[in-house]
Amino acid sequence: MKQHRNSTSSKSLMELEGSPVREPTETDTPLVQTCLQLMRIPLEQLTTESLRLLIGQQIGLIFLMPLALDRLETDAFAAGDLYVGDLLHAVVRAPPKFWAAQPQLRSRLDHIVMDLKDRILFLERDVFPNYERIYGA
Repeated sequence: MKQHRNSTSSKSLMELEGSPVREPTETDTPLVQTCLQLMRIPLEQLTTESLRLLIGQQIGLIFLMPLALDRLETDAFAAGDLYVGDLLHAVVRAPPKFWAAQPQLRSRLDHIVMDLKDRILFLERDVFPNYERIYGA
């Protein structure tokens, strides 16, 4: 899978999807203008914010989700411009049909989310009660 990503990383969504992307116009919303511009940029140059925006608009999921998961496997709370964890939020909001059709990607997401659940349980069970003892709560 990494080999496939490497061969596509120098290409833009427009090239990968094989369809031209129109130029943004003044009448387009800023979000539409940004997405149209981002679709022309090579995948390897997309920022976390770019991924969050495009995935949030359900654009190019098959090409962008592996990149987003790479980042989330390194930092589950990777942030674009909105808040800590906004990339993960965009990823989990992708349509269930997408995840059903992509079991390998879904498995990667499962590992990320399960790791977060384990961390929450650890905090709730071991850290928070002991921390509260410090203050006599």
